[in-house]
Amino acid sequence: MDKLRRDLVRRHEVERLVLKSIISSPYLPQEVRAAAVRRLADQPSNYSPGRLGWHCIYTRRAMGHVKEFKMSRITFRRLARHSLLPGLWPEIRGKRPTP
Repeated sequence: MDKLRRDLVRRHEVERLVLKSIISSPYLPQEVRAAAVRRLADQPSNYSPGRLGWHCIYTRRAMGHVKEFKMSRITFRRLARHSLLPGLWPEIRGKRPTP
């Protein structure tokens, strides 16, 4: 579902930007701006980038995510503990890595 929404946002991004610039332009007639407002309001809400948000790619959890890995802190910790994330390995308590 997330990939579908991101694809919809990407496909309609230019159209939304054009409509928003028409709406915010003080030089255009009020009728043109009102028509742009109606057209923007008629678009499905899935076209809006604000609907995407950040979600864990494994569990769809919305809160507490690690942005670099696109996953929740809970999933990140579980995978890191088992050395399943590239570039990370578990820390040995009490010992610091030597430079």
